[in-house]
Amino acid sequence: SHLEVRISPVRDPGGEIVHFVAILRDVTEKKRVEERLQHLAHHDHLTSLPNRKLLMDRLNLALARARRYTAPLAVLFIDLDGFKPINDTLGHAAGDDVLVTVSERLRALVRASDTVARLGGDEFAVLTVVENENESLLPIAQHIQNCFAQQVEIGGHTVDCSASVGVAVARLKAGKPRCADLVFAPVLWKSSPHCSEGY
Repeated sequence: SHLEVRISPVRDPGGEIVHFVAILRDVTEKKRVEERLQHLAHHDHLTSLPNRKLLMDRLNLALARARRYTAPLAVLFIDLDGFKPINDTLGHAAGDDVLVTVSERLRALVRASDTVARLGGDEFAVLTVVENENESLLPIAQHIQNCFAQQVEIGGHTVDCSASVGVAVARLKAGKPRCADLVFAPVLWKSSPHCSEGY
């Protein structure tokens, strides 16, 4: 519980403090509402993933750390393919279920230090720090590919999920690191249950 305490001095006619009066108020519900509003401001309401704003905050922090510790970082941008037909044929509720399932799968495959965010609609992003850009990005993208190779069961229907994955890597320059220091790598992975290579 949260208590708010206000203490006021009580003075005698001569102006001397003779005692204090404390007023305690239970503000637990107020704190709960504030925390809920704070959560909603930084997280997607459907998936509870960090939203674009929180991703950008964490990206700025990651860029600062990358400069300090020379740790490469990357953002993988994920766009679901063929999501609109799911909404059109099965309804928006089914589409929401697909987005929730996808978000849970993405969250399960990354490390605790990584950030999975929903940018909006059917777009997601993964912010990750990698040891070696050339060696580590491909396995990460392949993990995402495997994630989308699994079909999704929605209300008795089996849905095929696929996604396009683009990558931006940090290009750290002299001076203060900025989000503009991220550049798109010339790589695009195509994740599809019907494409064995996945590129």
